[in-house]
Amino acid sequence: MRLTALTLLLVGVLCAPAGAAPLPAGLGPTEPALVAEVIDGDTLRLADGRTVRLAAIRAPKQPPDRRAARLSHDIADAARAALAALIDRRTVGLAHEAVREDRYGRLVAHVVDADGRWIQAELVASGFARVDGTVEDRRAVALLLGHESAARAARRGLWRLAAYRVVRAEETARLVDSFQIVEGAVRRVDRKGSRIWLDFGDDWRRDFSVLVPAPVARMFARDGLDPVPPAGTMVRVRGWIEWHNGPLIELEFPEQIEVIR
Repeated sequence: MRLTALTLLLVGVLCAPAGAAPLPAGLGPTEPALVAEVIDGDTLRLADGRTVRLAAIRAPKQPPDRRAARLSHDIADAARAALAALIDRRTVGLAHEAVREDRYGRLVAHVVDADGRWIQAELVASGFARVDGTVEDRRAVALLLGHESAARAARRGLWRLAAYRVVRAEETARLVDSFQIVEGAVRRVDRKGSRIWLDFGDDWRRDFSVLVPAPVARMFARDGLDPVPPAGTMVRVRGWIEWHNGPLIELEFPEQIEVIR
């Protein structure tokens, strides 16, 4: 049965956990702004003409593949409607991390409504966005991952669709040039100079790998974390898949990889 945008919207809103998440500690003060238009599930336009991209999340927009095009457009419409229901034509607060603008000239901000609800957390908890931050968003990402895990377990919003599921490491070759959340067992760890490679298959020239560059390895060390999981460890990693001797995700910060077991 086809899921309509309205159905998906109700699934997310009615099944979302009770209670509002506040803005992460250390973010702020907030800048007041009036929302003139919600463009999509993570982008809005202010009354003064500025465009704002919501930091640390990625809402559905384009179909991940042609077979999923119809349902993907439905969930994209539902995500936009969910954000509009929260803040359209209302005054919000904008809080910025170190990076205030992206390469397209859009403001990058965390958004709170008049009641202090953190809008990113609302969208992720309702299944209308996945967590996708930058190194500047580390505090926010760490908190949002818990909301995403709960939404995924409850199959809210986009987590009801196969096109947005967590993929297996062996499936990544067909998913190059896309953002994905990947699960798999680390088969081998290889150090090349100051860089660390986590291999998820027997052939590093073809199978999925994760690169931990030297600056990210130092972030792990500063946080008292080990960037080298033992062979056999199941992990979940998120990011943009590129092709470099096989499908590859290059980490930008430690929170991109989660140890499952």
